[in-house]
Amino acid sequence: LFSDAFGSNPNTPYMFVTLPLFGFLLPSPMWNLKEKDAVVLISRLPPKVEYFSFTSFALWIPPTGFPFGSLGDSLNHLNIQHTSDGLFAYVLTANQHTYELVEKSLKDSGIPASAINLMAIPASEKFGLFQSRTHFEIVMRLFRFKDQNEGNKFFKSNHPFYYVTTNHDQDMVLEPTGYKSRVHSKEIDEKSFEDKFAKYNEETIATVSQVLKNERKDLDLMNFAPLRIHGLDCIRDHTECLGDCPDAAYFGLNIEEASDRIRTLLLPTNNEFHLVTMVNHRHINAAIYGSIAILKSSSEFISKTYMSKHIRATSIGVTSFDFPEGEPFVSWIFTRNPDHCTTFEKRGIHGCSVVTDAHASLKSYITYCERIYLNPLTETGPNHSTILSAKLYRIKMDMKQEVFPNISFARIQLPPSQDVATFDGEEAIRLLHIIKTGGESLETYLNKEKLPRIDYRACQDAAISSNKLQVEPTTSKICNALATFTSSALCGLNCECCAADIMGGKFHGTLIRSPRAHVMSLFSHCHTAHHNTWTRILKDMSLYAAEGILRMTEQACGSCCDEEGDPDWESALARRLATPDLPPSDKNKSQVTVISLHNTQSHALTCSKSRGSFGHHFKRVDGSTDMYTPSIDEALKSLDSFEWIGITELFMPSLCLLHYQANKTIPSVCDCNSPYRVEHDKPGALGFWKEHRSKKRKVSQLDPSLISLIDEHTSVDSVLYSSAMRLFLGRLRRVEETTGVSLLKCVNWGKLFSETEYIPNLWTGPDGMLNS
Repeated sequence: LFSDAFGSNPNTPYMFVTLPLFGFLLPSPMWNLKEKDAVVLISRLPPKVEYFSFTSFALWIPPTGFPFGSLGDSLNHLNIQHTSDGLFAYVLTANQHTYELVEKSLKDSGIPASAINLMAIPASEKFGLFQSRTHFEIVMRLFRFKDQNEGNKFFKSNHPFYYVTTNHDQDMVLEPTGYKSRVHSKEIDEKSFEDKFAKYNEETIATVSQVLKNERKDLDLMNFAPLRIHGLDCIRDHTECLGDCPDAAYFGLNIEEASDRIRTLLLPTNNEFHLVTMVNHRHINAAIYGSIAILKSSSEFISKTYMSKHIRATSIGVTSFDFPEGEPFVSWIFTRNPDHCTTFEKRGIHGCSVVTDAHASLKSYITYCERIYLNPLTETGPNHSTILSAKLYRIKMDMKQEVFPNISFARIQLPPSQDVATFDGEEAIRLLHIIKTGGESLETYLNKEKLPRIDYRACQDAAISSNKLQVEPTTSKICNALATFTSSALCGLNCECCAADIMGGKFHGTLIRSPRAHVMSLFSHCHTAHHNTWTRILKDMSLYAAEGILRMTEQACGSCCDEEGDPDWESALARRLATPDLPPSDKNKSQVTVISLHNTQSHALTCSKSRGSFGHHFKRVDGSTDMYTPSIDEALKSLDSFEWIGITELFMPSLCLLHYQANKTIPSVCDCNSPYRVEHDKPGALGFWKEHRSKKRKVSQLDPSLISLIDEHTSVDSVLYSSAMRLFLGRLRRVEETTGVSLLKCVNWGKLFSETEYIPNLWTGPDGMLNS
């Protein structure tokens, strides 16, 4: 016996016997057997395992092809004959007298008749097994060792396998082993659970619909149907069985009794997933175990009778032992998008598997196979007619714009107009790029437009200015050195500085973002950097190097966004939010925190290298440098010093204001009354804001308890955002009054309300912007 793993059968290794190919070449798992000869395996039972079986096949029948069909029922752990210490013999032959000779020899050697197992090969001419040089194969399937170490030893045991040549003239053949009927009085009829399974499916789809809300485009239900495979039929009809297991019941998609064709599926985008619901056959004792596996194909259609032409195995699939204990019904998602797994596993879906290009490319056709192994009550393969087979829901996501409340401009109560500083087109803007607020998109736009130009010299001067740094004994010198270097580099190259450090000159600007969205973006980027992919690394090596330095700084300072290395971003975020940067009693002790989620935007407006700050990526909390919770008064005072303030959620209107302030002109696409007006975030709009470096996460994906924690972490930023919004809208209102150009009535107020309604007093209350 030798071991290998092949076939699309999740978590199931195979073993096979070998003989010299053609009698003299290298060992081969297939071998020719003459009609009066026999092969004999002498072995012991494997270590304790959930399931094992021996199945004998006619693998190759020249010249008709490779039927790979079973010769009869499998010998399995429920029906095998063996001695008390596990010794047994397995004999494969067609001849009655040969078997009698082999049996006598085995008994003479000490193996009792009660431990000898026979597979009688059909010798009828209708199968033609001995009319050509048929090559046979014996395969042992094993599933789930109790002790894998013992299992590994068994794989290497090399139990002996003999070819027995005979010399007699007795032509009497054995009665073929064949297949037992699967109909049995002891079997469990799963159809009695049909109503409960239907209710489970309704509840599961309701859960999916609730999570997706307006994102679901359409849903197609596909039922798994029986795929009845009998090896002897394939051998007789010169078709292919692909290694059928008589202990299993097979079910697949798009199978029709009267048709040979099976239509396959595609999983072509990240916006589609397949939800499979199934009965946990093991739980209700209808089978030893079951599995769902993906097969791939190069063709849209495959043939039931000639599957080897198009079908190939993949390594992706799940078994009963991946399912939660005690659950009679199970749901599992197969998707190309890991975010689907993160979202739905938190909402009651039992599991999720990500299909990568290594499993099946975007252009590959796929199909699913449900295998249900061995009825423990009947010792045969499960009865197809009593099995409740799986269901598959193809769910496509609607990528159309989300549905927002219909809030007319007449209902908006704008803040008072504010003074607007304007320039002649020559003044460069000193930009404060607060991380993850849209600064990269802003820089891209301004570098293309050249108006206003960015004063990078101010950022570079801020980067090289010396810190008023006193190294405390409680902080690492390496931490201080790396934080100083990293912060200076990011300030000089990207203008990610402290507000106070870029002051001077006449024209200053920054973007402010909704606090919830800002925290999600901050953490998503950090988490992505800790769970990188080769694709992302090779796409931007400089980014990988910069993130590597930042990770080194995290390690040196003992402050990390994902200390546990959790690949699930949502659970990692929950752990990060639940773990304070500093214990409540240590708020005045010296410590450096890296990429804190605690009021980061307010920190960027209040930190200063002249006071000892590293920069706004870090907080040097020591009671005198950076406040753990920034002062809202200081943050608002700093905000007022910026001539231009933009709002990330109103990116295009922010650019419209910036154009006016830079040279007193307004692009026609900004004018609500112009035929050339373009909506925010549509093709042709000024600039285009998008999430850089990481995937945009939606707050709506989160559990309400996590959202509450985000709000606790951003209490100062919320007040800052509310003030920035009023200041921004007040300035746009003044521009309207001065120029007569309509800028505000075409804002998507419903969308803005949906994204920011949680901000205290922004929309409701005495000064709220929404007129009831």
